[in-house]
Amino acid sequence: REAAIERLLMGLRTSEGVELQDLAPLAIDETRFEEVRGLAERREGRLVATADGRRVLDALIARVAS
Repeated sequence: REAAIERLLMGLRTSEGVELQDLAPLAIDETRFEEVRGLAERREGRLVATADGRRVLDALIARVAS
């Protein structure tokens, strides 16, 4: 879980995002994806922060990792 959170912290700060498979220990479900709609999106097996998401990145990461 801690390694997945670290990958999330680092990955969402990049334009490439983070591989969804790396986030498996966080057990992110469809409800969580709906909660971050507009702030992050799934692209080609990755979770990528949108421009709006980058502005509130700390809150986005907390929401995904909770």
